[in-house]
Amino acid sequence: MQLQRDETALDVLLRSIDCGFRTNIPFLDEMIYVSRVSRNGDETEIGYKPRQVTQLFAEHLFPTTTLLYHIVAAFLLENGKQNLKSINSHKQVYIFDHEYECRAETLQEILMQMIAFGGDRLKIVQALMGQVIVYRCHSTFEWIATVNSLYFDLMEKPNARNHNILLLDGLPLICYTAVAVLLILHRINSFDDIDKHLTQQFGNGVALTEQLHLLLKDFIQCHTPTVIASAEGSQSATFAFRFFDSNACYV
Repeated sequence: MQLQRDETALDVLLRSIDCGFRTNIPFLDEMIYVSRVSRNGDETEIGYKPRQVTQLFAEHLFPTTTLLYHIVAAFLLENGKQNLKSINSHKQVYIFDHEYECRAETLQEILMQMIAFGGDRLKIVQALMGQVIVYRCHSTFEWIATVNSLYFDLMEKPNARNHNILLLDGLPLICYTAVAVLLILHRINSFDDIDKHLTQQFGNGVALTEQLHLLLKDFIQCHTPTVIASAEGSQSATFAFRFFDSNACYV
């Protein structure tokens, strides 16, 4: 476990407690060297981790939304656990879908396909769907306000923390960890053209994209989500590389 930018040793300890997850999509998992790690090894060293930012660059016709559904399903199902008792209620998915491309019915169908037939199948899917929240903003102003509100909501959530008991030099150490969060930023460059126009018209004081990125950095620092951001082309290529442990994937 490596120390990332702006992290303390305690940050790394807390981050290492949460297990990573695999998407089970070869070209995404191979990008973070999952194929080089034994699947029978320590799960905390496998897959996408808290505070890891991955940006997907895709052509216009690529089915990015469908790809994101599969990533969400893999996160919620905890690498294949498929019964009510194994569902982790301390998992939450937040999707920012400003272009209205995500459909709850499609995600539900994918979850149904990934879960084996059984009496609890529908209940499992309903429970998992309850852990997904979709936001649709109409401007970067609204996006900033929504992320800011979510930032404080997560801090005040009554059941947002559980604890793990670790041994440090033979002594028990109770570490409190926040809800495991997957943050999906679909079409992160949706408002780029509008924001650039506003900046040209009113000056750098209204650099909304810059304000959003700084707020997202604070959100990632505080709530340690795993972040998947999608964009068309490469015009927003600088986003992912400004945060912690970052990857870029061209699909």
